[in-house]
Amino acid sequence: MEKDNDFLTITEISKIFPLPRQTIFNWIDTGLLKSYRLGTINRIKPEDLLIYFKKLGNPPDAMAEFARDIYNYMYEKYGKKEYLEEAKKYQALYKKYSAERTEFIGKEL
Repeated sequence: MEKDNDFLTITEISKIFPLPRQTIFNWIDTGLLKSYRLGTINRIKPEDLLIYFKKLGNPPDAMAEFARDIYNYMYEKYGKKEYLEEAKKYQALYKKYSAERTEFIGKEL
């Protein structure tokens, strides 16, 4: 999906996910999360945040849920229909991966 320069702030990330702002600052300061300084505010591309979450080893269903939450927020913020479509796509992936994971865990027991 072609995106404009739509970014998230640290405050917005802490609203989307239950994370303290300081945690996000620490990720940026240690180079774990890529950010762009525009004026006095750090801004993060949604894709960079998802890359970082993936590096943490999150399973596919969690990654789809994270992406859904980010793109829902981006849709609310910018009102761009393509963000709503991305959120819907990731919602479907979340349901698929979650069902597969539940089925797999059930077979293991």
